[in-house]
Amino acid sequence: ERSRYDNQLAYALRDLPKEQLQPSLMFEPDLVGNLVVYGASGSGKSTLLRSIAVAAAFARPETPVHVYGLDFGSKSLAMLEPLPNVGSIVSASDHDRVTRLLAHLDATIEERRERYGQEVDTLTAYRRSPGATPDPRVLLLVDGVLGFQQAYESTDRMRWFDLFTSIAARGRSVGVHVVMSAEQRGGLPSGLMSSFPQRVVLRMATADDYWPLGVPDDVLSIASPPGRGLIGSTTIQVATPGGSALPARQAEHIVEIAAVLTELGH
Repeated sequence: ERSRYDNQLAYALRDLPKEQLQPSLMFEPDLVGNLVVYGASGSGKSTLLRSIAVAAAFARPETPVHVYGLDFGSKSLAMLEPLPNVGSIVSASDHDRVTRLLAHLDATIEERRERYGQEVDTLTAYRRSPGATPDPRVLLLVDGVLGFQQAYESTDRMRWFDLFTSIAARGRSVGVHVVMSAEQRGGLPSGLMSSFPQRVVLRMATADDYWPLGVPDDVLSIASPPGRGLIGSTTIQVATPGGSALPARQAEHIVEIAAVLTELGH
């Protein structure tokens, strides 16, 4: 099941055994603003970020989603670059591009806040207002936010992580959103995490890592397959581009999707 609405981006299946159903799980940016996914190495965090980007590529042309990325993780966001809706995917080592991207997003938020006015609280609501311009939704993927924080906690760079925190806090009402991954909750500032009301928990490193995240500690284990996770008490399975857990196959599928979308004029 694939939605073409930019405010409903499918990225997983929910497991509802009592109803014998597996409906799609949607990221709803107008509703929750931002999303964080926790998980140990190899648990499927990067795949979740890529699945949301692929879902965003199928949004209707009149309500597009522009995707950007900061890759402080396994450098696996770069495979998204062929998609026509994907802009810059910036590696951790490229400080100048990191700062330019953050400055661009900050300027986008400020320009939209001034233009939208205080009566509009979501991008969808703005689009319904008289004289609205066809602004795209903007999605920033951050793979490895703890690595981002550690790289920018020095005195001369901390302001850029503070700006990222501000972007996450201010963006929802004007259609700028963050989806980020982390291996654990510890160490992330509360000022940042207050902007992430929704979290997905994949396989963690130890059983003690689950209860601080508000999920049961007896559902997932080190034997859980990549992409198996929890949102609250509901078990989910993260979608994989191309239906394969292999990154190389996912990359091939993304190239195929990009070719089709480009031919269709997206």
